[in-house]
Amino acid sequence: SINSDACTLVRRGNLKYKFMKPLNATYGLASNIAGSCNSRTLNIELGEIIKVTGSQKFSLGEGWSTPESWGTWSDGEKASLEMQIDSRYPNGLTLSLDSSTLLSASHQSLRVDVLANEIKVGVINYSLADNRRIRSFAIPPQALETNPGTLQSVFAIHGAVSPKSLG
Repeated sequence: SINSDACTLVRRGNLKYKFMKPLNATYGLASNIAGSCNSRTLNIELGEIIKVTGSQKFSLGEGWSTPESWGTWSDGEKASLEMQIDSRYPNGLTLSLDSSTLLSASHQSLRVDVLANEIKVGVINYSLADNRRIRSFAIPPQALETNPGTLQSVFAIHGAVSPKSLG
C-alpha cells in the first residue's frame, strides 16, 4: 500500500514523480499524490529557537540551499520560511534572527528586506563591521491577520553573490 503522507527528496526535474514541491533550486519533495507533501510549514511555540542546519526536522520554503551542519545558505534573491503560529497575539510578535552573510573585500555589504505575510517589517544591512548578530523585527498585528495561523517570512536579498563569483 502507498502511504499518502510519504514524500521523497529528489532532484528537481525528476520526471518519475507527478507532483513536486520545490524546496530550493536543486531539490524538491515529490509524491505520487497531489498535496501530500505539506512539510513546508513549521509548528513552533512562542520563544522556541529554530536552528536551520542539516539536522532539522522540517523543510524550508523556497530560496534555500541544502542545509549544512553550521547552517543554511540562501540560494538566490529571495528566501522564505513559513511557520504555523497561534493567531491569538493582538499586540503582534517579534521575529529574531541570528544570521550572517557572505561578505569580502570586493563585496562589503548586503541589504535584505524582511517581510512578514507580505508586510515589510524591517531591513538588515550587513557589513564587514556588522555581519553576524541577532536582529529582531516587530511583526504587527495586521500582518498576523492577513493569514491567521501562518507567518510567512520572506527575505528579499539585494545584490546576492555566490562564493564562486567572489573567487
